[in-house]
Amino acid sequence: MSNFKFQISNKKILIRLRNYKLEIGNWKFNQGFTLIELLVVFGVIGVIASLGFASFSSFNNQQTLQSGASDVKAMLHVARIRALSQVKPEQCANETLSGYQVNLNTTSQQYALNVVCDTTYTLETKKLPRDITFRSDSAASIFFPVLTGNPSSSATIILQGYGKNHVIRVNTAGAIGN
Repeated sequence: MSNFKFQISNKKILIRLRNYKLEIGNWKFNQGFTLIELLVVFGVIGVIASLGFASFSSFNNQQTLQSGASDVKAMLHVARIRALSQVKPEQCANETLSGYQVNLNTTSQQYALNVVCDTTYTLETKKLPRDITFRSDSAASIFFPVLTGNPSSSATIILQGYGKNHVIRVNTAGAIGN
């Protein structure tokens, strides 16, 4: 006699091992899912999807604000570096270079890099990302004089969007940061 016996019939499974017997009976094999089971699964999937979309939307908005602030800071850095290095563009060929300045337009949400010689020339203009604005109490312009690159007074630029603010500060030592 064998020590192990395994038998399957229509509705029973019988497993015997030496003196032990395990009988599993009255199996019902489902052919699908009930309507309640499907509704619960789709409900859980819907809740998870909506939470994921809300998180992604919030993250995307934060990145848009951060990107706009990074672009403004980059233009401020370019103005300061050009002032320190005394780069004289061809527009100022026969004029005296005074420095570089970044002008903010709070109504059109644009900002421009200008070279200041005997006359002021615009070198580059950029626009803030959609739904990002300069707060009205932001500095209108920041001037970086030749040689020192240090503004005569500190300035604060505040970008706002999606219920959040991002502050950019420029101190009299020329440091640009949050």
